[in-house]
Amino acid sequence: MLSSTPFDGLCVGEGEQVFVQLLAHLELSKPLNEIPGLIIRDSPLCEYSPQRKEVNISSFSWPDRYFLRSLTKEERKKYECSMLGSRGCIHACSFCLSDKFERCTPGITWRGRDVIEIIDEMQYIHKKYGVNNFVFQDPLWTGPRSKKNKNRILDFAEELVRRNLNVHFYVQARIDFFDIESDGYLLKKLCKAGLSSIFLGIENACPETLKRYNKNINPNEIIDQINFLRFYNVFIHIGFIMLHPFVTIEELRDNMKFLRKIGFAHLPHVVCSKLMIYKETDIWRQALDAELLISSEVDGFCEYSYLDESSANAAKKIEKLIDELGTLSCEIDLLETQLWHRNFEYRKLSLELKKKISHLMCKAWDGILRSSTSAEISALLKQNISKVLNETKAKICRINNEKMTVCN
Repeated sequence: MLSSTPFDGLCVGEGEQVFVQLLAHLELSKPLNEIPGLIIRDSPLCEYSPQRKEVNISSFSWPDRYFLRSLTKEERKKYECSMLGSRGCIHACSFCLSDKFERCTPGITWRGRDVIEIIDEMQYIHKKYGVNNFVFQDPLWTGPRSKKNKNRILDFAEELVRRNLNVHFYVQARIDFFDIESDGYLLKKLCKAGLSSIFLGIENACPETLKRYNKNINPNEIIDQINFLRFYNVFIHIGFIMLHPFVTIEELRDNMKFLRKIGFAHLPHVVCSKLMIYKETDIWRQALDAELLISSEVDGFCEYSYLDESSANAAKKIEKLIDELGTLSCEIDLLETQLWHRNFEYRKLSLELKKKISHLMCKAWDGILRSSTSAEISALLKQNISKVLNETKAKICRINNEKMTVCN
């Protein structure tokens, strides 16, 4: 692998310990192939030894975050600061490389930082830079489903409330982490602590495809969990994979009905999403065995064809649709999020926006699965969505003006 790159070495696994040892070895002119976790160009592979995962990830230094110093006070207030509360993922979704990455090094897979130390870092950033919004980039912020991890999250929420930081945070979680019968108290505490939204990897609504993705969930569980989170006014973002090598027209139709049912049919980037296949993943192996891979890696992904010819024709139209609607999709998402996090009057506008655009998207979807051309569909859809967005913005201005009049 190194022979085809300009690099002299490759770190396998997490890099903090390897990098420190690398600097020490360079300073003392010691052989680099002695460093666990480092593969060196032209050294025999038998000389490589893996490094163990660091159990206490709270021992790592905080990032410098020098970028924040270049922002104005107003920019920092709006800035979404990336954080890590844990490392590792115990799950093995067939399209994800995380499982393969974790197998490269021995040790405990999922490791959570000490919650006090996490909040110390948040407080430091908040006090020093005036940052109010934090995005946890952990693939499994909650950790594996267990009483111990739920108590850990509760400790996190209670400590944030105790410190009264008045910050907001966004996390990623498994769709099946929360227990609907017993975790209402935990969710209320998280919301009180500042949980602004949660990302759920739903991925699909077809049981066969969920099995292919190795998700170990079913559509009814997804609906129940989303209803549970919405009952506590948690704003939800989802991951969804509409297009994949084995998709059928029936699945495309059923997925759209499902997205409309759970309230996500209004987002083009969700509706028109396409599976990106990484080499050596389980889904890559499935596509390879079915002789559906049509090229080697391009920008890290492998191109593929579709098993079903009708699905292939529909997929071409869908891909062109997202090319046309990408910017509008971001605008819809941003506007909906902003409206949701304001008072009830604005939240009603958010629901109205979703309903109108969902209707437009479903109508366009029917056209795609029949015979309409993508150019006809995208032009009309773009025009109609823009009209709905402009109408919504006009209503926001009207509400704002009415509130200013009342204040005066």
